[in-house]
Amino acid sequence: MGKSNYPGEFEQVVMLALARVGDDAYSVPVHEEILQTTGRDVAIASVYVTLSRLENKGLVSSTPESRAEATGRPRRFYALTDAGWSALERARQMIDSMWEGVSAPGGRR
Repeated sequence: MGKSNYPGEFEQVVMLALARVGDDAYSVPVHEEILQTTGRDVAIASVYVTLSRLENKGLVSSTPESRAEATGRPRRFYALTDAGWSALERARQMIDSMWEGVSAPGGRR
């Protein structure tokens, strides 16, 4: 399998944050989940760009907020697709299999 069959590290973080927030989440709660869960303060713009890239890859889908519901600029709500869930599962299996039999010097793992 080539590199393109696995989401990159930050793509995985964004996808997992989306999964934790729940379907129909938009970029701000995804950004907040990343900060709260990982302590990693990333630029909100990087979340926007990553969500767009994941949508282009078919790993997430989005729907716009209706104009009637919008109080300002309409938001885009995102959800993982079946392909997105499969990609996350493949990435996790790959990392888990690479960790099998590995132990750090001094017995740390």
